[in-house]
Amino acid sequence: MKKSINPVLLTTASTLGLACLAQPASAASIHVEDFNSNDGGYVAALFNPSANAGGDTSGPWVVGPNGVDSTNAWSVIGGEGGPYEHHLTSPVINVSGNGPVSLEFDHKTLLEGQWDGGVIMTSVNGAAFTQLTNFSKNGYNDTMQSSNTWGYPEGIDDMVGLDMFSGNSGGFVTSVGELGILGAGDTLQVQFRGGWDWGFVQGAGAPEWIVDNITVNQTVPEPSSTLLIGMAGLALVLRKRSRK
Repeated sequence: MKKSINPVLLTTASTLGLACLAQPASAASIHVEDFNSNDGGYVAALFNPSANAGGDTSGPWVVGPNGVDSTNAWSVIGGEGGPYEHHLTSPVINVSGNGPVSLEFDHKTLLEGQWDGGVIMTSVNGAAFTQLTNFSKNGYNDTMQSSNTWGYPEGIDDMVGLDMFSGNSGGFVTSVGELGILGAGDTLQVQFRGGWDWGFVQGAGAPEWIVDNITVNQTVPEPSSTLLIGMAGLALVLRKRSRK
């Protein structure tokens, strides 16, 4: 007699295979830095070609106890003798897997709305830094004015009319930016880029942008072996059934 395949067993085996395929992807942190032990290898740079006389309150990015719960963080006073740009650039981050990458960080702003602000820049595989614009949580909250240009040395005028972080955040907020899909072997750098004009001191000498707890995460799909496990389970059930 020709042996039939029990549809219940077949359905069960197929479901097992699909269950293996449906396992969620895993999230891995490829860069974590809270700056409590050291500066994390981040590099601060000041750009100020004009050096306008008077009102110069500019201070560089520095590490100190200005972070979440008074822990260490990077912070910058900014400056109103400008125009100034202050950059804070991460070390090179090596990407170990294949999948979407996100940037998460805590920060606090005390900036002159529309006139002073900060943006996030990223560089992949050593390419030129470009502005990160895709945020899934607490993205840019202001827009840079478009009535004047200031001649910033690093081209911050290309930010005119674009979104930015500015104003008084009222405390620390957590922002999450989506960097897109990167592959194993890629490299990444993140830059916190702030620009200040002149004539108004928002923070009166207090830090105007504070950055803490920076994490770069990557969501990596489960290995393709899950498909083989599912198919192997199906074959085993069918083999046992056919021998009866």
